[in-house]
Amino acid sequence: MTLRITALRIYPLKSCRGISLNEAALLASGLEHDREMMIVDSQGHFVTQRGDAVLATIAVALAGHSVTISCQGHSVTFNKQYTQAECNL
Repeated sequence: MTLRITALRIYPLKSCRGISLNEAALLASGLEHDREMMIVDSQGHFVTQRGDAVLATIAVALAGHSVTISCQGHSVTFNKQYTQAECNL
């Protein structure tokens, strides 16, 4: 059996529209930028399409550290900020 990749997408904002790619960097954690952000509610619980189908209409664009989120003619752009969490295993 021969396997072939016919489409390549990442979903930087979990449960929102994906971004089609011609190529991607593969990291130990998976594809670069894939599912690195998520939407949470006021209690800090993550929100998914299973609970709110409108997420499928939210488009995401990446440009360096800049992220643009668009939906229904409105958009917002922000810079990603990373924090280093301490993990004791």
